[in-house]
Amino acid sequence: MIISTIFCFHPIMSKKTKRTLKEENRGFNEDWELQYYFESAKDRMICLLCDTAISTLKKYNAYQHCATHKDHKYLN
Repeated sequence: MIISTIFCFHPIMSKKTKRTLKEENRGFNEDWELQYYFESAKDRMICLLCDTAISTLKKYNAYQHCATHKDHKYLN
């Protein structure tokens, strides 16, 4: 039966490991300084306009921060 083979228990597939941020080797892109007004400080991004620190180095986080703050919205 096809359904029983899809949902069968397999011991190797049941082990799940969590990814950590250190393993992803994320880096700060220097283009984000001009696009989103962020600078790099150790392992975080700091907004140059409101001094907010964002701990995860992702382009989406920089974009989201810039888009949600009203005083940042009209800069681009």
